[in-house]
Amino acid sequence: MSPTIANTQQPVVSKIADVLTGKKIRTGTDRARFYLGWAGSVFAVVTLIVLVWVGLSPSKYDAKATALPFLVAWTIAPPMYFWFDYFVLWRIESQSGTRTFRTLDEFKHGQELSRNLWVAIVALLAGIYFRPDA
Repeated sequence: MSPTIANTQQPVVSKIADVLTGKKIRTGTDRARFYLGWAGSVFAVVTLIVLVWVGLSPSKYDAKATALPFLVAWTIAPPMYFWFDYFVLWRIESQSGTRTFRTLDEFKHGQELSRNLWVAIVALLAGIYFRPDA
C-alpha cells in the first residue's frame, strides 16, 4: 500500500502524477502556472544538456559564446515570470476567490524556493561566462 497525503485518501504517487500531468487543473490561473512551469522546466533541462555537451565536447565549441544567450535568458525570464505570477495570476485569484495557494505566505514560500533555483542557475552560467580562459 502506498503512503498517502495527510487529510486525503489519495496515494502520494497518484498525487504526484496528477501534478505532473495537470490532471487537477481547476482554473485558468492554474493552467497558466502549469504550462509556464513545464516550459521553465524544459528550458532548464535544455540549458543543462547544452552546457554539459559543450563542456565535454572538444574545443571546437566556444563555451562563453554558447553560455551567453542562456545567461541572458535566465537573467531576464524568471524575474519576469515572478512578477507576472504575483501581479497578474495571484491578483486574479485574490479577486475571484479561486486561490491555488491558501495564504500569501505559502505563495511567497514557493516564490522563494523558485528564486533560489534561479539564482543557482544564473550563478553557474555567470561562472562559465566570466571564467578566465585556461
